[in-house]
Amino acid sequence: ILGNAIFLEKAALSQGWSVPGSFAHYPFQADHTYHIRNEVRIDHSIKVYIDGELVLNFLDTPPYLDGGTVGFRASVGSIPNSITWFDNVVVETIDVISPLNVPYLSQLDPRWMSTTYDSAKTWSTVPTIGRWGCVLTDAVMILQYHNITTLPNGLPIDPQTLNDWLLSQPDGYLGQGYVNWVALTRVAHLFHTTHVDTPSLEYLRGNADMNILKEEIDKKRPMILDLGGHFVVGRGATQNNAGLIINDPFDQVKSTVLAQNIRGSRLFRPSFTDLSYIVIPMNADLETIVERDGQQILPVIEGPITPDGEDETMPNPLSLIEIPKPADGQYTIRIKNNSSSQVTQSIFSYNTTGDLLPLSIDIQKRSAEQVFVLDYTKDGETTIHRVINPSTLVQDIQSLRELNEITRAYPYYTLLHTAERIGETTMNERMRYLRLFEYYLNKFTIHISDQGKKMIEEDIIVIQKTL
Repeated sequence: ILGNAIFLEKAALSQGWSVPGSFAHYPFQADHTYHIRNEVRIDHSIKVYIDGELVLNFLDTPPYLDGGTVGFRASVGSIPNSITWFDNVVVETIDVISPLNVPYLSQLDPRWMSTTYDSAKTWSTVPTIGRWGCVLTDAVMILQYHNITTLPNGLPIDPQTLNDWLLSQPDGYLGQGYVNWVALTRVAHLFHTTHVDTPSLEYLRGNADMNILKEEIDKKRPMILDLGGHFVVGRGATQNNAGLIINDPFDQVKSTVLAQNIRGSRLFRPSFTDLSYIVIPMNADLETIVERDGQQILPVIEGPITPDGEDETMPNPLSLIEIPKPADGQYTIRIKNNSSSQVTQSIFSYNTTGDLLPLSIDIQKRSAEQVFVLDYTKDGETTIHRVINPSTLVQDIQSLRELNEITRAYPYYTLLHTAERIGETTMNERMRYLRLFEYYLNKFTIHISDQGKKMIEEDIIVIQKTL
């Protein structure tokens, strides 16, 4: 300590050494006692705290302090009429949190490595768990860590049996090979129903914040880490806190990952309470917007999954809506289909206990924007219906003409203008124009496709109910 400065030097190989970066200013005061803490870590980092404040943080240079004894040196320096001393010295090992005891499984285990993974035959020349099953294998490690050992069908959980179970579920895999994280929580909850002391698991999409990830580990909750298309299990913090200790299902030798290589996380937390969710995997052929109280709910992106092993074509990334613990009420879904074929949009609704209610909407080819309302009830019936009014009737007639589902111009313009009048007139006159519209619809049946007529008839039924 020199005036208002502090610097460190070390003794190694019987001589003193200065260390680059080991100098800092500090407002020392005379006749004052300071608590100084020096930390020398196995990764050669050195930290100095004064009264709990970090004032020096640097990396040592050779020769390193890899052993020896602890010694102290003090002098009065350039001020002879002064006294300097050490008091209450404590030498201790820095606490290191032991990594969580997550069982290791390999996707390359001969028992399942050659099993076909989900629908990988549609995009891969090697469509196996050994090539694509990192998330699947991670999920089994997480489930087994939480003592969840059997599937709802009674089979022991391993990557092959979990793959089969997910394939048997309407929501098991999403898009091309993406494990539905929420479906995994149903496995846990169904196990809980027969093993009441084992809690269910809540899923939450996390980020790469090391403070949060270390807090999860402190609370004995391992997580799945996204390393940019390859996924591993995080189960501990490295001694220098620069990364995490991992189980890599593709490479058992690889045991750590640096923080900067973590792209995101998937958290699984023991729970006895609310497992409700809404999951909407966005169909790539549709333009879809989901809103709640006029605010758009932004989608997240999964993937693309990277192949483990040799490079090859990767499946398409998946855009999806995830709403954990959704509030009861209405969610607006706006969908436009620009493709040349009818497309189905799936919606997965989960109640408080994680039970699944699968819903779907068929969107006609090259259709204008259609608006649907999802009436979500956490502990009751959840339904979805299309918003239909005179304006949507006009839009449907226009779309049917564009698709040549209405083949002649005269029937098209007659139906169109009559539909427009339905929306423009008073409520008293609306029923008269509805009857006139039904008359024209029956008159021009031969010029309208069966599918088109059915759509218009459904519109008319809904509009009549509003009168």
